[in-house]
Amino acid sequence: MSAETIGLGSGKRIQDYIGETPSWPEGTRLQRVPMTAVQWCIWALAVASKFLRG
Repeated sequence: MSAETIGLGSGKRIQDYIGETPSWPEGTRLQRVPMTAVQWCIWALAVASKFLRG
């Protein structure tokens, strides 16, 4: 068993979950993954630190 499939139960790889398009229970697909304001803030700070570090 590879490290990518441990604990997932369905046999999916971690990359399969990352690449999955989210959808509502009735089947409507979302165009992007919804993120909270805090998640956007963390993401923006991480991106800014990449530019500032050089």
